[in-house]
Amino acid sequence: IIRWHLERGEVVIPKSVHENRILENSDVFNFSLTEEEIKQIDSLETGTRYGSHPDDQERLAETSIRPV
Repeated sequence: IIRWHLERGEVVIPKSVHENRILENSDVFNFSLTEEEIKQIDSLETGTRYGSHPDDQERLAETSIRPV
């Protein structure tokens, strides 16, 4: 999916603390996706959000970690 984002011209900031995952995340420049693969990934978008909206300030306030 990192490669898909790059091919769309998007900035990708993968995160991991595990060395093997960091290496896997960086191994995206030795291949490209076919037009069919891109279409298949594009078709996965349903417009449904499964988590809270990132701009929902009330929800963020409820879930924020606060000093004790």
